[in-house]
Amino acid sequence: KADALTKQFFDGIKTKSWDAVYASGKELLAMDPDKYRPAEIVLGSIGYDETAKTPRVTTWNDDTLKYAKLSIADLEAGKTFEPLGFSPYNYKDKDEALGWLNYTIGYILSFDKNDKKQGVSYLYKASQARSTTATIPDVYRSIGSYYIDEMNKRIEELQTLVKAQDPN
Repeated sequence: KADALTKQFFDGIKTKSWDAVYASGKELLAMDPDKYRPAEIVLGSIGYDETAKTPRVTTWNDDTLKYAKLSIADLEAGKTFEPLGFSPYNYKDKDEALGWLNYTIGYILSFDKNDKKQGVSYLYKASQARSTTATIPDVYRSIGSYYIDEMNKRIEELQTLVKAQDPN
């Protein structure tokens, strides 16, 4: 059964049949999470590429968020990933994986789930990682956009309070 699921997983990656990748990857991880841990990174990465497309495809984002968060927790706990994913969702080292997984979560939360408040913390981690994500302008643009939106809300609140005051 594991051989058939592994074939389905890799064939799905080659053909970009993400439903097949998620179905087989989930089963492989349920069978032996230690052995198939690199699949976890793949499942935690697909949603970013699909969300960044035009038109935006968000079908797999809930699963991507789940597995990206799980991968981050496992990486930070020192669990072994050999390799760190599979092409095209593989990373050269732990720092690169952490940067991209944080960026993926932040991007999906900010641009698909419209939860910029939660997304900004992941984007900040991506900006601080020893990863190529620290050089992506959209990381900083997204962080700045969140804080500008928050500042504008506070300005509006302040203006409302000023207008409500009795001039005497």
